[in-house]
Amino acid sequence: MAFGQPLLVGMQAAGADLFGRGGPQQLAVGVGRGRIVHRAAGIRRAARRAVRAGLFGRCGSDTVENETFDLRVCPLEKKPDELPDALRQSASQPPPSRRPKADGPAGFGIDELLRLSSWSAPFPAPLRKRVMERMREHRVSRGQLLARRGEIPSAWFGLMEGLLKTSVLSADGRSSTLGGILPGCWFGEGALLRGKPRHADYVALRDSRVALLPQDDFARLLQEHPPFKDFIYGQINERLHYFMDHVGDVRLMRGPARVANALCGLAHPLNNPLGLIHLPIAQDELAAIAGVSRQRCNLALQHMQAEGWLHVGYGQLTLLALEPIAGMARAG
Repeated sequence: MAFGQPLLVGMQAAGADLFGRGGPQQLAVGVGRGRIVHRAAGIRRAARRAVRAGLFGRCGSDTVENETFDLRVCPLEKKPDELPDALRQSASQPPPSRRPKADGPAGFGIDELLRLSSWSAPFPAPLRKRVMERMREHRVSRGQLLARRGEIPSAWFGLMEGLLKTSVLSADGRSSTLGGILPGCWFGEGALLRGKPRHADYVALRDSRVALLPQDDFARLLQEHPPFKDFIYGQINERLHYFMDHVGDVRLMRGPARVANALCGLAHPLNNPLGLIHLPIAQDELAAIAGVSRQRCNLALQHMQAEGWLHVGYGQLTLLALEPIAGMARAG
């Protein structure tokens, strides 16, 4: 293969592996027509480091740096015979022991959250500035409650960083998880409008930062700015239909269907208003939202990955085909 031809990184079912062994393989790095295949656990890490070493270039916004292995074609920038040694060297290095920080929009401040929020778009600049000045930031550690069922609400919430889940008590007194909340999401307006105690807990699945808009300011915006009122009541209507369509009695679902249902919830605009395809969520966090063990969650994700519906990365899930995942959830 001539220098400058494409390098393909993706899935491959068979071929000689990186060290010359033949037979079926699971993960592959292909160079031209002749594929170099390696099944070692470090292959994703190795390919990512090969990118950084300049063996091949970036291909759009998504590359093997994100560990998606989605068969994208990248321009080769070094001779293909340099690839195996680079992969051998990097694959031998131990993986990082800490959980990675969430990719995507995690880590923005109140000003950026407002800029990304559709409800603030009609506001004139002076009003947006006043709203921003009235907001305050609240930090919630992993496992702690942002808000507890039974308490009187005092603020509207917007998630700036982290991951939350919503849980309620069922009729028999057991706790049920309704879904997860991703950065960019605004929530908790129902209890504010009712002026009555909350029916749900909001629990941090990782260290999180939340913007709080005080109740008085929320009520003033609702009264004085019709577009904001339209947004709030539209969101409540969407939330009602979402719960009718996606929640039901999740306890009657099998484990794989619960995982699929949780993924559909994380992809829904109510919980994911920024439309993230690369979900910054680890498998144990998804298992907590789905209400299954990590092992069952892993099996369900491996099945969906084998079907080509998603890619499982390190601390990240990439959604590729949501409709079959939704079908898996509906099948129960």
